[in-house]
Amino acid sequence: MSGKFTLSKPVFENLVLHLVNIENEKEELVKELFPKPSMERIKFRRFWDEYITGIDFLIKYKVGIGEKTDSSFPVVIVNCRTEVLDLKTKETISYRIVSPYGNMKTGDVSFLSPIGRSLLLKEVGDEVAINTLEGKHKYRIQSIKLTSF
Repeated sequence: MSGKFTLSKPVFENLVLHLVNIENEKEELVKELFPKPSMERIKFRRFWDEYITGIDFLIKYKVGIGEKTDSSFPVVIVNCRTEVLDLKTKETISYRIVSPYGNMKTGDVSFLSPIGRSLLLKEVGDEVAINTLEGKHKYRIQSIKLTSF
């Protein structure tokens, strides 16, 4: 992403609050998801630390406050709706990245799922390859819209 991406003041403030909340709740989340020490716990902690660092970098260097009124967003974060193009089938698919603890609706995927993990912190135009139970999929991100915090 080149230059700064403009966000409305309320969206920027909610992004900062999102960062504060995920930092404060990190250890509780790690313990809840992985109660016993394990390699999976270590990998998740590393993954979540990278997410926190990415959000912090976004706030410090990549977004600014302006008169923005639409819901487009510069990167995929939790509670974003992301449209991806399946590069094999040419089908457009919409996913909303959510916490595994919320009320999941059609099109929602947990940030713990292969697709959720692969999309976090990616930008429009980025391509991701995802291994699922159905096989390998390759997607290109078409749009990112913030739904809510």
